[in-house]
Amino acid sequence: MSSFKSLELDTVTGDAVAPLLDALAVAPGQRLLDICCGTALGLAAALERGALVWGVDLAPAMVARSRHRAPAATVVVGDAETLPFEDGGFDAAACWFGLNHLPDQERALAEAWRVLRPGGLYGFTIWCPPGPSKFHALVQDAIRSHGPVDLDRKSTRLNSSHLVISYAVFCLKKK
Repeated sequence: MSSFKSLELDTVTGDAVAPLLDALAVAPGQRLLDICCGTALGLAAALERGALVWGVDLAPAMVARSRHRAPAATVVVGDAETLPFEDGGFDAAACWFGLNHLPDQERALAEAWRVLRPGGLYGFTIWCPPGPSKFHALVQDAIRSHGPVDLDRKSTRLNSSHLVISYAVFCLKKK
């Protein structure tokens, strides 16, 4: 039976951590929420930058792993579509590769927006090229509608195999 460790998720997703934290301008004292925090790569890296961090994940096993990797973070079991946090409580919110796994992506985006303060930033990564998810089509349609966008497109290799994983980083600012 496969486990999260055997799937080497950190190897596949780790290269996306710094670009998204950079896009969010994560700095000391900033309040960051990591939505679908998974293995806590984002939480740990944000802590290293001096941010105050919270994480939320639906899977209790991922919350336990996050608490172990990033003990200074506050990590809770919760649903990205009904976040257990107050309105406007965060300077930034991040979601590394989580949106494409959620059943109601529009609701999850609305929830992320709700917990941001005015002027806060929401950033997320998605796999490329787009798959069957309606969310991928929504992102592409928004980009086409609003003109050219400079996407931070990256790729990484899983060990030394021939598998190349590509992703894009997006960052939105709340008015």
